[in-house]
Amino acid sequence: MDNTNQLNVVIVEDEPLISIFIKRMVEGMGENVVGVCYNSTEAIKVINSKKPDLIFMDINIEGPLDGISVIRTVSLNHNPSIFFVSAYSDQETISDALAT
Repeated sequence: MDNTNQLNVVIVEDEPLISIFIKRMVEGMGENVVGVCYNSTEAIKVINSKKPDLIFMDINIEGPLDGISVIRTVSLNHNPSIFFVSAYSDQETISDALAT
């Protein structure tokens, strides 16, 4: 397969079963998973070093920052597409996520 058109993807999800499911789905679509992170500290390091095209980001993750704050931090360096994964459905969280 020609991987020049593959997206480089980072998955940030602290629930192992969900992260495995997302990874299998992404790879099944022919994309390249360059990192799977389970907390905000690890996510910032991996996102800044791998510079992914797409990030699957859980909002409520382990670590000192939530997923929205992680995106605010790393978006200063580059501009990946973000797909938020969350059980949160309150309007404030949705608005905050959309603002990033």
